[in-house]
Amino acid sequence: MDYVCADDSSAGNSAGFTLVELVVVVLIIGILATVAVQKLPNLSATATDDGLKQTLSTIRDALDLWKAENGRYPSTVADFQEFLSARLRGQKFPSCPVGNGVPNGVYTVSDGTPLAGTGGTGGSGLPMWKYDLTTGEIIVNYHAPSPSGEFYDEW
Repeated sequence: MDYVCADDSSAGNSAGFTLVELVVVVLIIGILATVAVQKLPNLSATATDDGLKQTLSTIRDALDLWKAENGRYPSTVADFQEFLSARLRGQKFPSCPVGNGVPNGVYTVSDGTPLAGTGGTGGSGLPMWKYDLTTGEIIVNYHAPSPSGEFYDEW
């Protein structure tokens, strides 16, 4: 019986990756990871802002519903509290994720002038929502720029 031995040296094929190929792959993965990590903080801030805008929209819709049912916006603190308990099913007012004031507190005014936030600190210790009993306007009580460049109290 004759055995034939194949000579692999002439084929030129080798199994596995070269060091250069591995380094290139690691570099590409590193570049992709760097780009992804830089985007993460912006995604979190964008999600917070989108949630805050949605909360404002929901509150404003509920206030419009109150006006449709009663012919006016809640015009006293007692009316506003009734509005809260009826529309929020006994839950506390939604928390505000920005600023450093009272997260779920509501500051009411009744002078009918356009509302504005209390400053860049959110008025430390002040409620983070501002509601005008005369006009039914409600804003975030925080005059500081959001990551998109808009001021929170202008939404």
